[in-house]
Amino acid sequence: MGKLSTFIINGAPMSGKDTFVRQLQKEFPDQVVNFSTIDSVKELYKVAGWDGKKDAESRKVLSDMKDYLTKKFDLPFLEVQSKISETLKTASNSEKDMMLFIHVREPQEIDRLKKAHPDIVTIQVVRNCIKDLPASNHADANINDYQYDITVYNNETVKDLRNRALVLAAEHGLKKAEPKRVSIEFEVPEGMNEKEFEQMMKYASHMLVMPPSTPLDIILKNLH
Repeated sequence: MGKLSTFIINGAPMSGKDTFVRQLQKEFPDQVVNFSTIDSVKELYKVAGWDGKKDAESRKVLSDMKDYLTKKFDLPFLEVQSKISETLKTASNSEKDMMLFIHVREPQEIDRLKKAHPDIVTIQVVRNCIKDLPASNHADANINDYQYDITVYNNETVKDLRNRALVLAAEHGLKKAEPKRVSIEFEVPEGMNEKEFEQMMKYASHMLVMPPSTPLDIILKNLH
């Protein structure tokens, strides 16, 4: 039975939150789930004609729509509760551990989820080149008004961000499987001594890694 590690991930627009999670999904496609409390709001906005492009105006509309759905129906919180239960069930029926990343902007929502699920780990992704850009809505403006468990600095390359993500995964039981090494033993053919057999095996191994067009004298030269 696998275990589930749940994270709330937050950060300014373009800080690299989704990139962070995508690096893990590439490595562990069946073990990492990415979910945002704004997903349903986006779908409703698209029904109203939104083209999916994010700018200051659309971010403000999305934030306002989410505020309404939260106040009227408590929809984002209920969706998160459902997603946690769903992913926990999947992990319980699996032999592998899983990670669930939930994107939440508002500090009060983060606090509420943390109280409901004390084991949740909160992460803030920080990118210095965009941290001082003006926010288009209150949700983006208030992301720093919370004490996160982990801060991930995304000021270098995607490879560096990927390495940080893999360290986090390893700490929670997700590790890339080491390639299995296969040992094959051969018997020396009758009529051939061990030295001749060793030379033949070297020749065969070089034939496997060299292009088919490699001249024989080059192959023989590399045997010594």
